[in-house]
Amino acid sequence: MNQAARITPRRRRLTSAAVTGLLALGLVGCATSARRTAESEAQAIVIEVDNNLVPAMALTVWAVPDGGTQTMIGNVGPAERKALRYVPTSRALTYRLRARLTGGRDLLSNPISMVDAQRVTWNVQSNLATVRDGG
Repeated sequence: MNQAARITPRRRRLTSAAVTGLLALGLVGCATSARRTAESEAQAIVIEVDNNLVPAMALTVWAVPDGGTQTMIGNVGPAERKALRYVPTSRALTYRLRARLTGGRDLLSNPISMVDAQRVTWNVQSNLATVRDGG
């Protein structure tokens, strides 16, 4: 038998230990990722967008923190009321909601605080965002 093709008991144990270690690392990574996802969902705020624009048109909604980077949170179809989820980068910041309308025009909401926010409702036609807290 070729010496290179022969698997010794020691080599088999090392290979088995390496495979077991890699599998354990993979399971830990999955558990950590699932925990982060659950924590993010617990911190998420529901942004309810009432796209009641006349004439009706689709829009893309962004969260814009003061002094921060805007984040796209979803799309809302014409004459649609839709609940989007957003995890703020910091609840201490003041935010605005921005809608990019069909044709490239933007609407920017009134400033809102997300300190205790659980749900934000945005009536796009009147351009008024209101916050409901967890209490």
